[in-house]
Amino acid sequence: MMIKLREMYWILQSRKAIRKVLSTCVICRRFGGKRTEVVPAACLEDRVKNGKVFESPGVDLAGPLMLTGNKKCWVVLLTCAIYRCVHLELDQSLSTEEFLDAFSRFCDRRGRSEYSL
Repeated sequence: MMIKLREMYWILQSRKAIRKVLSTCVICRRFGGKRTEVVPAACLEDRVKNGKVFESPGVDLAGPLMLTGNKKCWVVLLTCAIYRCVHLELDQSLSTEEFLDAFSRFCDRRGRSEYSL
């Protein structure tokens, strides 16, 4: 490219001018960039094995939610790590007894998991 320019014109600091134009060109930057290589992360065995639903559950609490009469309740969110299923239970308080009651209702309905008490 510079050879063709030099045949017809003499541009002072032509390399610097060409680099400046090419560095601001969006198309040149997009297609001239280096490709990035991403190393895939190792998958957890709990997420790729075949098993029954809720065999390896995850637990989280959401809330508080306001009910009528200014009562608060929390949602116990149980998710399956293999199939991404969701099970919801309501708790009236954040006490350990309420959580264990919700977890026992979950086990009664979905079956015992590997983390059951």
